[in-house]
Amino acid sequence: MDLIEQHQIQDKIVFYTKDVHPWENDAHLLSLSKEDYSRFEIDFLSRKILKKYKNYNTLLPPIIQTTCMATSNGKSELVDVNGNLFTCNEFPYIERLLEYSVGNIFEGKTKQETYGLETWYEKIEQNYNNKCLSCNLLPICGGHCPKHWIDKKHLACPSIKFNIEDKVKLQYLTNGGTN
Repeated sequence: MDLIEQHQIQDKIVFYTKDVHPWENDAHLLSLSKEDYSRFEIDFLSRKILKKYKNYNTLLPPIIQTTCMATSNGKSELVDVNGNLFTCNEFPYIERLLEYSVGNIFEGKTKQETYGLETWYEKIEQNYNNKCLSCNLLPICGGHCPKHWIDKKHLACPSIKFNIEDKVKLQYLTNGGTN
């Protein structure tokens, strides 16, 4: 950020960070915990506001209509470098999930999703994950990563779960108390 500010280009670029979650590896163990990342994020956003970075005003997420491409009811697919089609952006990078390719751009769609993401909304209605269903952030999070729900390994809670009060304060200060 120092270099960006030194060259005075913060109003010309969109710069953001994301927390690291496990993609079937231990990368998240080398990064900040969700709680520590949430604190870092508030400091980062505060600096962006003070230094007038472009696109700093997206502090509070809107109510979402779908969690990700995996729950878009077939409206989104990812194409990997070999032309294979997937309904989840994590599948092409995880060896055990490569079999869940739904086709290839050269051969067309050859099968329906079978990992369990195609029945995502039914699972929510059936109380599949009580931790998320009882969370007051579900309307803006949507359960975040359905693959993690199904695997029951990690709940991929977004950082706002841990810093929503600070984000509301920043939003209020940024907008001068108005919408």
